[in-house]
Amino acid sequence: MGLTTEQACEPSCVLRLRDLEVRFKSGAHPAEALRGINLDLRHGEVHGLVGESGAGKSVLLHTVLNLNRGAGTVITNGEVQYDGRNLLALFGPEIRRIRGAQIAIVFQEPTKHLNPGLTIEEHILDLLRYHLGITRRPAAARAAELLELVELPRRVLRNYAFELSGGMQQRAMIAIAIACNPRVLLADEPTTALDVTVQRQILDLLLRLRTELGLSVLFVSHDLGVVHEIADRISVLYAGKIIETAVDVDLFRAPLHPYTELLLESVPSAAMRGRELKVIPGAVPDATAVPVGCSFHPRCPIAAERCSAEVPELIQQGQQHAAACFYPGELGARLAR
Repeated sequence: MGLTTEQACEPSCVLRLRDLEVRFKSGAHPAEALRGINLDLRHGEVHGLVGESGAGKSVLLHTVLNLNRGAGTVITNGEVQYDGRNLLALFGPEIRRIRGAQIAIVFQEPTKHLNPGLTIEEHILDLLRYHLGITRRPAAARAAELLELVELPRRVLRNYAFELSGGMQQRAMIAIAIACNPRVLLADEPTTALDVTVQRQILDLLLRLRTELGLSVLFVSHDLGVVHEIADRISVLYAGKIIETAVDVDLFRAPLHPYTELLLESVPSAAMRGRELKVIPGAVPDATAVPVGCSFHPRCPIAAERCSAEVPELIQQGQQHAAACFYPGELGARLAR
């Protein structure tokens, strides 16, 4: 049974994306950044969104908060439903009241998004005053609590971003993001460029905050290993479309889409010791020239004639597993023939 736009969001759903399409104007050939995204984020879960660079992951997060309107970006279809409202229909003060207060975002590169002229404390105080109307003394006390929550020393409140290490900057950005007790946290590759030890610490921090604060987290990464460490459910994004979605354990144990299976076999691990890692030929197609039919078919080792002519729908294959493929789960058997 296919996933349709008429399906009601389950009672436990906090954020719902339906038929989301985003286009970048690029000369005579518009770039199709998102092509019909359907995704539900449930209360208290970490939903991982994984894919190669250029798949549309960051565009999706920015679209949720209505951050990428204008400058050649057009939302051509779809809705982002939160608390009974379509966020894409909100402008000015209406959407600003939600950003940072109810839905917060942790960006990929803190140095690009932390104001170099403000201390970490000033970042937090400004947010608390704007959204909650808190005066300086209780706001300063709240800022100190937040740093303790993300395991940073209180002296960091007086620091500017450039005075902190990459891991400390990321913790500070998380503290700013959770300042107003949001219900949803969007995490845009928060562990990129961090060493393995710090990466692990950030993942543990996010999991702890999810439990302590009741956060629902949409976690974006290009690293399947990182997503496996933190996510309850995972959606695989390719060329602006979700091509597979499943509970974490199911996706890693029995991937259905050839792209997902090849991705898993290209990741170094102890289980792969002594075996040659798989390489996916080619690259993610340019968003201005997405292939007709299944967008993965030019790189797929089991593609058939219909794959280059028809677009496969995201079809339910199990209770919590769906894939957009005409031959789900057949890659291994076909290559073994």
